[in-house]
Amino acid sequence: MSKKREIVKNQHYVPKLYLRNFCKHKDQVAVYFKSSGTSFFTNIVNIANENYFYDDDEIDKSAQSIQVLEKYFHPLEDRMKIILNTLLNRLNASKYVGFSDDERIDISMFLVYQFMRTKEQREIFGQLNQELIQMYADEFIKSEGEDPTKYKVEIDGKYFHTRILLDESLMDKLTLSLYKKLWVILDNQTEMPFLTSDHPVVKYGHLGNEIRSMSGFNSRGVEISFPLSPKYLLSIIDEEYANSMIHLDDNVIKVDDQRVLHYNSLQIIKSYDQLFSNINSFGLAKEILEEEPVLKDPNRSRVQHITNSSSRPL
Repeated sequence: MSKKREIVKNQHYVPKLYLRNFCKHKDQVAVYFKSSGTSFFTNIVNIANENYFYDDDEIDKSAQSIQVLEKYFHPLEDRMKIILNTLLNRLNASKYVGFSDDERIDISMFLVYQFMRTKEQREIFGQLNQELIQMYADEFIKSEGEDPTKYKVEIDGKYFHTRILLDESLMDKLTLSLYKKLWVILDNQTEMPFLTSDHPVVKYGHLGNEIRSMSGFNSRGVEISFPLSPKYLLSIIDEEYANSMIHLDDNVIKVDDQRVLHYNSLQIIKSYDQLFSNINSFGLAKEILEEEPVLKDPNRSRVQHITNSSSRPL
């Protein structure tokens, strides 16, 4: 096969193997665009994607291959497809028996990469590095007796993003962090489905405040949530914070509409632009976006400047 035929143009940052779990019919899912307020059913090939999103000539040249990053996720995705299908079949048949160690490792790794690989995370990396580099540039310019407001640093967010994705040491550390936490599957008992999005792995800091979000993978009180389907969601919680819940590890618990609203709100707030569901009903998204219209803007600031020496993602 020629290299020309091997080229993948339409590259998904949320894999189709996952999106299929939210389809009403074969490969058809309801999508809501925060930026325009429009919603409709479409094929999953049309969502959570961008042409040549992972392509990086420098990385390809170094590896003496083509589209290295696009192919990088395939082995893990192949394993995850089997794990997800098996898990949902067991849950639907009331035969869930918990995760094996190997399944925990693969799911943890998949969630870390899924969190890191999206367009939303690329924006965060880009804006964070822009803020930090601009801060140091301003200090240097002032030391030279110049006005820093006359100069603006421009960086390539994609450059930082693609290289972080290839930092296997970092990914392994984050994978181990998730593996050790408390894992609970939430069973949606309402008629309101769990939503997912173009940034489906969400971190929430239960102990966060205005100064510190406390939502790092290793933060005390952090919870990582990942909708598995309209009916099930995987919640991974800091084991020290949730010590009183340790008996629930590897269990399924039923949740009501308040919990479903909470997790759907997180998907709406943390996503880049697209929300996905098995039904074309996005009333909650419209309410939240009416209250927080800045969330409609894909180019919104994700970084809050705290002091002259620190910035953090919102």
